[in-house]
Amino acid sequence: MQPEINQLLQRKVNAKLRRGIFYSIFWLMGVGSAIAVMEGFKAKKLISQSGGELKGMGKVWWCFIVGGAGLLFWLFVVVMVIIKDHNVGVNGAHNKAFQLTARQHASQLVLFLPLGC
Repeated sequence: MQPEINQLLQRKVNAKLRRGIFYSIFWLMGVGSAIAVMEGFKAKKLISQSGGELKGMGKVWWCFIVGGAGLLFWLFVVVMVIIKDHNVGVNGAHNKAFQLTARQHASQLVLFLPLGC
């Protein structure tokens, strides 16, 4: 009976890790990275509770590292936009057209950068 339960749990872990790796590759403006990290934590919990019976820690680390990198990149972009908006508001030297084109370039960079998780 125990091997059947382990097989069922292993399939569940594999499904979570496949989902995590998929979303780590398809970034989706940071949402994919967050999903990958969450799925990695869920899979890690199942693996830890199994007492070493379930496998997949390498894929869990993939989700953590690549997903974390994607989240850090998104955090960097948000901080840069906040700093830029603050500096523009303080200095008042930039006009609205320049602000709009800078934001368009930043959004294009974020949309088309295929960073993972």
